[in-house]
Amino acid sequence: MFPEDPALRIRTTRLPSPFFIWILIVFVEV
Repeated sequence: MFPEDPALRIRTTRLPSPFFIWILIVFVEV
């Protein structure tokens, strides 16, 4: 699901993804 792009990887690692956590919570709840 995660691309092997170093730029995208750094961007994802740099930003704290609360939105990603929210999606995970919603996905688990469904």
